[in-house]
Amino acid sequence: MKLLTSLTSPYILYPMTWSLAEAKSKLSEVINLAEFEGPQKITRRGKVYILIEEENYQQAIGIKPNFVDFLASGPPIGDLNLERPESYMRKVEL
Repeated sequence: MKLLTSLTSPYILYPMTWSLAEAKSKLSEVINLAEFEGPQKITRRGKVYILIEEENYQQAIGIKPNFVDFLASGPPIGDLNLERPESYMRKVEL
C-alpha cells in the first residue's frame, strides 16, 4: 500500500481520468491504479468523483488511527524476551 504524503505528487495533481462506463468495465484496473499509483478520477454526467484508498482518505481529512489500532500495526512481539537478568539488580537494605 502506498501512502500519499505530499500534495506535490503528480498523481494528486493529475490523476488518471475515467468515464463511468470505462471505470465499470475496467474496475479491477482502476482499483489497482488507485492502490499503487494514486487517486483516480471518474466522471459521470459532468460531475467528477475521486477514487482513493480509505487510509489515504482518512489521512487527507485528518482521521488518525485509535491507540489500539496503532499498537496492533507495530512489529510482532511474540518472540520478545521480557525476562530481566538478575545480574542487573542491586541489593537494597531496608
